[in-house]
Amino acid sequence: MSALRPASEIISVSLSVEKHGDGSSIQVENVELIGKKETVKLKKGETKKLQNGIKITFKSHSHKRTKAGQQSPLLIEFTFNEGNKEVSKTVSILGQKWWFYKDYVFIFTDHKYSEYQEFEVSIEPATNLEGYITEQEVKALDKIEQDEL
Repeated sequence: MSALRPASEIISVSLSVEKHGDGSSIQVENVELIGKKETVKLKKGETKKLQNGIKITFKSHSHKRTKAGQQSPLLIEFTFNEGNKEVSKTVSILGQKWWFYKDYVFIFTDHKYSEYQEFEVSIEPATNLEGYITEQEVKALDKIEQDEL
């Protein structure tokens, strides 16, 4: 397995700023893989060992039940095989199209409901992925505050 790399070498974070009368808010628009990556397409029930060593099975698609007028996120169920242990993970896709498993980034790219799932995945692991995204948000807010002074 590769050594952990800084998150800044693996992902790029795009932010948008919304200004309000009482301040500003930051929204993460996109996370893009800029490091080494692999594109994977799995049919329902198919298992594949990824280049990063993770063994993954695409189990199913479903939708979350919502109240009238709310958009229903796509739920994607995967099983990760770690030696003799299976770990199930359900990913919710609505706006945010990335997720993390351990120190790896997965980016949703395409699907056909209940037939296949396609995604990009980082080949190299990274440290503190979620923390890096939060740091980018904080830096952007700090810059906005400095510009407003």
